[in-house]
Amino acid sequence: MGLETLDFTKGSIRSQKAQYIGKRGLDFEKEIRKVLLEKFGEVFVHEQKPFNDYVGRLDFFVYAKNNKFGIDVFFASDIHSLMGCINYKQRLYKNFTDGLILLQLNPEIDQRIIDQCLSNKKNALPSNIAVLSLDKFLEFLKTIQPLHVL
Repeated sequence: MGLETLDFTKGSIRSQKAQYIGKRGLDFEKEIRKVLLEKFGEVFVHEQKPFNDYVGRLDFFVYAKNNKFGIDVFFASDIHSLMGCINYKQRLYKNFTDGLILLQLNPEIDQRIIDQCLSNKKNALPSNIAVLSLDKFLEFLKTIQPLHVL
């Protein structure tokens, strides 16, 4: 067939893709960080918080009035990728007991699509884990009261 590249899982093509994905993820995390700091204040937003004896790290952990929750930010390229991310994160956070938001940031995958995918999932997510689009996440934040430093 005359193809130059037969394996896209390694080499320069994979490296370029990983670089792009890493930068995009960091840019999205910066935007979410800004939103969280404006709402809750720096003292109450912890970045890269370890959990389960340092087995993993949350992108953010927020302490709010009568609430605390973790946030894992991700970007699914399509529905197949969305389900793969959710299944992976479900295993990763299986022992996490606080509230957890898996924040999906691809604007082409809205909450309706997320909910449809979750309803078809064989192994349902635990009740402490929610998968939200950016719009739903921003709505959720409006319902949470921040703590205040005395």
